[in-house]
Amino acid sequence: MKKDIKIISLQKFSGAIQSVLKEIGREADRRGFSAYAVGGFVRDLILKRHNLDLDIVVETDAIHFAQWLAQKNKAVLKTYRQFATTTLIYPDGLRVDITTARKETYPYPGALPEVQPGDIRDDLFRRDFTINALAVRINLDRWAELVDEFGGLDDLKAKKIRILHARSFFDDPTRILRAVRFEQRFDFRLEAETARLLIQTLKKGVVKTVTPPRYFEEFKKILNEQPGVEKYIRRLNTLGGLNFLGLHRKVGRETFQLLAKSEIEIRWFERAFPKKEKIERWLVYFIVLISSLPWARVKQRIETFRLRRDEQDKIVSFFAAVKAAAKLGNKKPKARAIYQICAPLSSEAFIVLRAMARPRWVGGAIAKFLNDYDAVKLKIVGEDLIKSGIPAGENLGRIMKELLYQKVEGRIHSKQDELTQAVILYKRIIYDR
Repeated sequence: MKKDIKIISLQKFSGAIQSVLKEIGREADRRGFSAYAVGGFVRDLILKRHNLDLDIVVETDAIHFAQWLAQKNKAVLKTYRQFATTTLIYPDGLRVDITTARKETYPYPGALPEVQPGDIRDDLFRRDFTINALAVRINLDRWAELVDEFGGLDDLKAKKIRILHARSFFDDPTRILRAVRFEQRFDFRLEAETARLLIQTLKKGVVKTVTPPRYFEEFKKILNEQPGVEKYIRRLNTLGGLNFLGLHRKVGRETFQLLAKSEIEIRWFERAFPKKEKIERWLVYFIVLISSLPWARVKQRIETFRLRRDEQDKIVSFFAAVKAAAKLGNKKPKARAIYQICAPLSSEAFIVLRAMARPRWVGGAIAKFLNDYDAVKLKIVGEDLIKSGIPAGENLGRIMKELLYQKVEGRIHSKQDELTQAVILYKRIIYDR
């Protein structure tokens, strides 16, 4: 009996995307191979969600074919020969991934896959979940035919996340994180056997077979989901999937509340200070998750996950501010103390501190700093002090810092005030010797 052929409409996309799809399909026809749009692009097309991440699989040499496309369209080409994968970046900014249809085998749990050429069924079978194992043919003679080898369409309709085979999570434990991410993003549910295998994989500690930085990169994608990161973490916590963070106790209600408050504070910050640097959302939520850990444990985690130096500095500034604020207690500090606590902080640290609101004065102090003190700058520079007779050296830096604090406190205003007070401060330093 002939299988029903389902046609998926591709008409909703812009002229540029239509043009790329048809050009690839037309050339595939001419050269005699099959070409498909695959994965998340097809999934979201069926779900009527916006997704412009074009992922194309061809049953031919993708690199050779992409080189021809790049030359014809004056596109930038990046190739990854190990995985027979290319990325085309068109002059208008459109990105298209083109991959040779392939089989994958995993030599051991958590390893990067070993690749060899295959057909479209092989390529779909190597994917994480049935809903991502869908393809649409783009050859013009069979335009927009759906390829559904593993029941992905039925699972989309039933709102289920289902793996393709029993060893899926063992082969690639990062799929645990993707399962939760897709489940919560689409408001789906893990299929029963998939949930059982996921929990079994976690209990057996297979996550440890993946290098911590690679696993953490996948976790960051969860922390970048919006809105509602709290529900993603709640679900992962229920499944037992947060152990890799090295938390000293199970995440509880206080952490979930802090995650939700941090999301509100992110929106406040972005509205109130649109010109500030873009917030790294994942880092806000990561700071929340580790905020109750002792510093030695935090340091160990950020080294294990190989965070960039600037990311580490933002975390360090947060913990330093928490310590400084705790020393001041519940008494609202003066302008100088507020400046000293807040000046080293990143936007991410500001957000978490406001969400924590401990001590109670912290939220207002941060707003005061951002609205009033952050813009305070001295009108003089070190050269001006040297011209006024103050020698270069460490005293110069001490004086400049004290002048800035006094300006924040409203004790000096003009450039002349700054110069006059600088001389007074220098004489005091000399006298104290």
